[in-house]
Amino acid sequence: MKLKVMSFNVRLDHKGDGINHFPNRTSRIKEMLDREQPDIIGFQEMCDKNRAWFRNHITDEYIIIGCGRDANYRNEANSIAFKKNSFELISFETKQLSLEPDVPGSRYEGVDQSLNPRIYCHAVLSHDGVSKPIHVYNTHLDYQSQLAKILGMAQILGSISSCRGQFVLTGDMNATPDERAMKMPLELSSKAVIDATASIGSTFHGWGKDNTTGKIDYIFTDAALVSARAIDDGPVDGIWISDHFPVVAELEFE
Repeated sequence: MKLKVMSFNVRLDHKGDGINHFPNRTSRIKEMLDREQPDIIGFQEMCDKNRAWFRNHITDEYIIIGCGRDANYRNEANSIAFKKNSFELISFETKQLSLEPDVPGSRYEGVDQSLNPRIYCHAVLSHDGVSKPIHVYNTHLDYQSQLAKILGMAQILGSISSCRGQFVLTGDMNATPDERAMKMPLELSSKAVIDATASIGSTFHGWGKDNTTGKIDYIFTDAALVSARAIDDGPVDGIWISDHFPVVAELEFE
């Protein structure tokens, strides 16, 4: 069964982005999603206001799940969306990337992590065309600390290694392919993991101003890769979809 998976950092609702403030980008985002029709989406930087917009504008086709990462369940979420007429939700969980994964707002202490808590979301989906459940993981790793990235990826891989069925891991990893944390999924002994986005170039562009950061947005999976690409939509009247290129992979699930 072929399914299209997307990882999309939507960029938070920040007035300092000027012409690229989130409300100015919504029509472009909607047009892109309508055109691409991904079956599963891992969103990053889904803060309260833009999360509300997505709930009001794409839920005719999608179910969106996931809460914020702070102690009050607000602020940035790593929401997962899936086509409501294609999947059944078996289970869902949100875990903090910390030594206390069930304590909202917790983070790794004693490492040079940014002040932001980090989370991952895990949805287990059933599809009539796929023989086993699909485990969907989505995250946004720390931008500051190499150790926090490694600890976070290890925590996520601990869950992936024990899941029954195939999986996808989407995310803005804040790490390039040569960094240790991005090599770890490919070394997982319990599953034959690939970086479905291995052929994709730089994904962060900073509103067209930064082409040096490299690829930091990923789709890891043990499904078979059919094709993958970045959605390199340039600005229209100076307005971008996001400061990241969304990435998509068409995958074959058993």
